[in-house]
Amino acid sequence: GDEKVLIEGSWKLNFKLAYKDVSKTYKPSAEIPAGEGSLVIEKITISPISCFVEGKVGRYYEDVEAGWESLTALKIKMKDGAAVPVQIDGSSWLSDGSHSSGTMEGVLGKLIDMQQVESVLLDGKEIPLHQ
Repeated sequence: GDEKVLIEGSWKLNFKLAYKDVSKTYKPSAEIPAGEGSLVIEKITISPISCFVEGKVGRYYEDVEAGWESLTALKIKMKDGAAVPVQIDGSSWLSDGSHSSGTMEGVLGKLIDMQQVESVLLDGKEIPLHQ
């Protein structure tokens, strides 16, 4: 596994870290062209620091896995128009012909306000988010 350091240095926290899951899950069912077919984005989960995407085959084509792997330009669009890039650090694909599916996950370059999230940009296509 490769490692990419976003911020150099040592971290010393002078407070108790109390974890509370504030992530939100959306089910957009957006169809994204890929190769000679398409992929359907079924579920997107966003937290203040990360994004997780689940998808499946929409229109099947022979090299559907390559289409999923090519979806790397992922951004979170905020209500003010800013687009926060997501650095993809994991992607998987379960090959089963027209029933294939995949996941991808990544970290955001900065902390976001969950109340300000408007949509996701995936390979230039805007996907509105509704819970």
